[in-house]
Amino acid sequence: MKRAIIGSDPGGIRVLNELYPATLIENNWIKSNEFSKMHYQLYDEICIGTSVTMQVEKVIISNAPFGKITLILDEIYNVRKRLDLLGDTLLQKINHIIYIEGTSNEEIYSGVDYSFFRHPSLSLKTVNCDYIYNSSGPLILIDEYKPYFEFIENNFNRQLSFLSNIITKSSNLVYRSHPARRNHKLQEYNANAVSGAIGYTTNYLIETLKRKIPTYTCSHSTVECILNKYAKRSSKIIQIGGLKFNQLNIDFKFESRKQPRD
Repeated sequence: MKRAIIGSDPGGIRVLNELYPATLIENNWIKSNEFSKMHYQLYDEICIGTSVTMQVEKVIISNAPFGKITLILDEIYNVRKRLDLLGDTLLQKINHIIYIEGTSNEEIYSGVDYSFFRHPSLSLKTVNCDYIYNSSGPLILIDEYKPYFEFIENNFNRQLSFLSNIITKSSNLVYRSHPARRNHKLQEYNANAVSGAIGYTTNYLIETLKRKIPTYTCSHSTVECILNKYAKRSSKIIQIGGLKFNQLNIDFKFESRKQPRD
């Protein structure tokens, strides 16, 4: 079995790496900006992640032979909408879809064979966080890129916006940019000491919780995502930049128990 592994999104790349480690000789990792040179006929399986716009994925699936594509999701959020971006013709070329455990039945595309995978963020065995807690450090915003935001008290609908575009700028707030952002008006925070972390639904907030960093979300509790499914909300609410944020905590004892599949 010879595989081509292609990820265009950092969250997807992490899940792909858990499933198909680069250390195994059968897994050939191809950079997303080099897939146009790929010889599809050399591979038994072509494993790709998903992104908000699915533009890279559309090109790969269009050029790939039938029956070779395995599509891997990295969230339980907005799953069906991502798949719908491909359209029925491209979906019919996919051989298998791997969903994250916890994905609801309504998000599953029934026309393609599928299985489930537990997201690596839900394990204490790996910590993917560069930050450490320091009460004197700044508050950090983990930026996100979404077509639609559902906040604790109000919704925000805009064509593909960043959370950092919506929140009012504050001198007490520093930013960890989203990889899709190419706007240098926001300075990337390069130090590692922070007093807290805020965001929307990114799984990176699970990583800051592992580091015992006070962590908050502005997402409405009904937003279907891994963060809201496994983290609990405390009564503590802070208001930053015109938005309200709920403090989170998470009990990683659940990782020792087998999780039911939806």
